[in-house]
Amino acid sequence: MFKEGWEKDKRWFYASLALLIIIVILGIYIRTANIPQLKDVTTGNYTLGPDLDPFLYLRLAERIIETGSLPNPDYMRYLGIGGEYKNLISFDIAYLYKFLSVFSNNISLEYVAIIFPVIFFGLSIITFFFFVREIFSPKSEFEKNGIAVLATLLYTVMPQMQHRTTAGIPELESIGIVFFWLSFFLFLKAWNSEGKIWKMNKRYFFAVLAGLSTALMIYHWGGFRFIFLGLSIATLFMFFMGKIKKEETIIYSIWFLISEIALASYTSISLAIFDITTSTPALFVFVIIVTNLFAGEFLGKKFRQITKKDWIKNEVATILSVSVGGFLVLLLIKPDFTINIFGNIIERLLHPYGEIRTQLTVAENIQPYMAEIINMLGRGFFWMLFFGTFLIFYEIVKDLKKNDRILLCSTFFIFSIGFFFSRYSPNSVLNGTNFISQALYFGTMLVFLGSVIYIYIRNSRENISESHSINYNYVLLLALVLLMVLASKGAIRLLFISSPVFTIPVAFLVIGLFSYWNTSKDEFWKMALIILVLISAVFLALSFVNFEKQTSYGVKVTVPSMYTIQWQKAMDWVRDNTQEDSIFVHWWDYGYWVQSIGKRPTVTDGGHQIGYWDHLTGRYLLTAQNPASALSIMKTYN
Repeated sequence: MFKEGWEKDKRWFYASLALLIIIVILGIYIRTANIPQLKDVTTGNYTLGPDLDPFLYLRLAERIIETGSLPNPDYMRYLGIGGEYKNLISFDIAYLYKFLSVFSNNISLEYVAIIFPVIFFGLSIITFFFFVREIFSPKSEFEKNGIAVLATLLYTVMPQMQHRTTAGIPELESIGIVFFWLSFFLFLKAWNSEGKIWKMNKRYFFAVLAGLSTALMIYHWGGFRFIFLGLSIATLFMFFMGKIKKEETIIYSIWFLISEIALASYTSISLAIFDITTSTPALFVFVIIVTNLFAGEFLGKKFRQITKKDWIKNEVATILSVSVGGFLVLLLIKPDFTINIFGNIIERLLHPYGEIRTQLTVAENIQPYMAEIINMLGRGFFWMLFFGTFLIFYEIVKDLKKNDRILLCSTFFIFSIGFFFSRYSPNSVLNGTNFISQALYFGTMLVFLGSVIYIYIRNSRENISESHSINYNYVLLLALVLLMVLASKGAIRLLFISSPVFTIPVAFLVIGLFSYWNTSKDEFWKMALIILVLISAVFLALSFVNFEKQTSYGVKVTVPSMYTIQWQKAMDWVRDNTQEDSIFVHWWDYGYWVQSIGKRPTVTDGGHQIGYWDHLTGRYLLTAQNPASALSIMKTYN
């Protein structure tokens, strides 16, 4: 039907670049429709949209322009005794303003802050496209470019990303997401590259860039945790399969050390080591692969001598040695952390975002059920995600022996059912908290892991190696998708980062089925596959139309409402009728508005730098039974 070699034509790449430009323009156009309505009714000047945190970043950007640095201490927050604010977003806004001021003297800082998220979302579209394209680099030109274009098209209109990437909402995510995709892209380039660049090994060069990109991500947005988790899980699996050699160890080590230094400088050395949701897994993998590089042969030989089992491989011996040794060392250094580590892992699997009451008072931090997630994504999109994830797994194991492939695909499908649906709805048998739900969740997980271990041990005993066919790109993608499903079940707000990842298996399902149809020789399967291609293409098109409508509408209503207009008027009164050193105490939500719009210091705000003060304000001021208690605490703050 097609000309021979059509799928390998390099012109697919140039066509995809042309489409990428159109997609970027579409994304920017949609997200700027609200700009004319972003005005303060009391001044007539531009103002930010209806959000809280961006007003902090704007106020700090003003200080950077005035003084060249962040205020430390910041007497507008926590009476000047809060911690130092290290995030770089205010510097980004300030220096973008200085750059754009070169071209226009009339541009205001508020206007720059308004367009800031749109500019960086446009850049994120580009980095996302090249990340997806790099994942599927082993595929033909048609496949890797087609998947990248379709995934990017959906990415541009995902409703779950709309608010934090819309004009007027300069949130951390809008710039952090650029470095998120860039870090993964550069790491994969390091993994897949060959040759030299500027007399330097290309692989090491890209590993350094991946580390620097992750470092910038750390200084902008907490989503960097998924970079640590995704890369460490994928690398550990590939090590287990015997695919991590000297070059790969150096690549991972370069990335990890740069990222870890940045994390320690941004937070603390303790958090950079003892955090099971961030750095502990990445550190664990780093120690394993470095230990294996220098002592793998020795450990493997000793294990085989002790156990009398010649089939035990060096990788298994290293993992067991580091696990036991690390556990004993941690038991001495930090016993509480070590004793509770397994319980913490199980707790994170059940409640990924935690159960802290202060966090759960915010609607976007509530843990959703799968039924709610399906409604948000759309049923068609969800089922494409489900089967697209299965197709990714099939891509990983398709070159294994038939019996192994069937066993692994069967147990992975069973695991997927438990993983996706064990917390379906509060009124169903699968409510996520009862015995049946948790048995399904952990039981199917154990069944799948058991099948992997069984095949591994059997092949090791028979001295059969099938790992050569397993591609790191697809393992990383599968790890990311599963992490994002877990994250989505943890908090509604995490759909911001999970939903764009979901577009990749959805796009892969369409192009992947088409490729299988194109190469199939069996008439029955060709007919079945073309039907599936058409169905999936229709669902993808319907999802795009639905997402675009939701996103466009969301942008148009991301403007000052009657509620925020009342705040503008109230803060106008505050500016004109209170002393500049007046201190405001209230529930924490509105701190940034009082500081930025009202120009007055507050006791608490959304940074929770002194979290106990939230309790004091709520207990002894807002719900005080005795007026004397309220007056007493206000006098103390004053």
